[in-house]
Amino acid sequence: MPPWRQWVLWSALGWGLTACGEPAPEGKPDDSAAAARPATSDPAHPDGSSAARVEMVRGAPPTVTLLAPGAAPKAALRWSPEVGVQDSIRLAMHTSLWFGGEPMPTPPIVVDADVRVEAVTDAGVELTYTVRGIRLGDGEADDPSAVGSLLDGVGPMAAHVEMDRSGVVRAGHVDVPPSLAGPARKMVEEIVHAVAQLQVPFPPETVGVGARWSAVSSVVQGGMELQQTATYELLERDGDAVKLGVTLGHKLINPTFAPPGMTGLKAKVTMFQAGGDATVSLSTTQPLPTTMALAVKLKMAMDVAALGQTQSQDVQINTRLTLGRPEDRSQRSEDR
Repeated sequence: MPPWRQWVLWSALGWGLTACGEPAPEGKPDDSAAAARPATSDPAHPDGSSAARVEMVRGAPPTVTLLAPGAAPKAALRWSPEVGVQDSIRLAMHTSLWFGGEPMPTPPIVVDADVRVEAVTDAGVELTYTVRGIRLGDGEADDPSAVGSLLDGVGPMAAHVEMDRSGVVRAGHVDVPPSLAGPARKMVEEIVHAVAQLQVPFPPETVGVGARWSAVSSVVQGGMELQQTATYELLERDGDAVKLGVTLGHKLINPTFAPPGMTGLKAKVTMFQAGGDATVSLSTTQPLPTTMALAVKLKMAMDVAALGQTQSQDVQINTRLTLGRPEDRSQRSEDR
């Protein structure tokens, strides 16, 4: 497979993950709990080995703006889980990829993880995650993309996240096994980063059913600088239970870029269209959404220059993400 096609494959796998997460800010919150934790360059891995710590620093936090307050009665939306609450989740990602109209089969990827609430203050919530496994969907023996070979030997991984009560992630890190390198490490980092940032950002104002707000952030995916706008609508609210509709939009900031890890490769995007939508059900007393169904589509044309030659290529990426629980039979059937 040509190197630039490898880059598109890894970008496709990360595209939906970028959409479902949010970038973490520069720096860390100045709170006593964070200051009390000792820094370490060689943290303990869940299996007892050493691990490489990767900070979740992805630019400034999203800018959250209320667009419409909704109908009465109104109340603030705030994450308020209790310390010690635990949950288990399953994230399934299905990606369809085309080069110039030619399909490239890519198997679904399934992630199982546990989350625990470690601390809750007026300022925020601290969560720890253990990613128990990253694997191909059930029954996926045929893997022409070789994604499965990259996942071989990927064991448990830990992550820590600090967010404010409105759901904006302020700091966090992922402990990645040092044995992972190259494309495997990059893909696993993206997956764990997305799992650890599934929270929905809420507006500071009080809102009612029909309220709409936006969260605008800058992200980098596959070397491309993007502006992502997520627009949320409060569809239903019953006490702590909330249902949201989400519309996603992406704008390319710089058409010229160098794909990371591809020495000597340069690309210029000549056409770019991207967007998606999602539905999210959550309880503000739980650390993560209860269910999420997200679909993202990307179409772009680009000129790729390598070894003195330039090639034009059309690329289309369709990604579906579903979040549920391991015992959810309907999701297990989707993994196949």
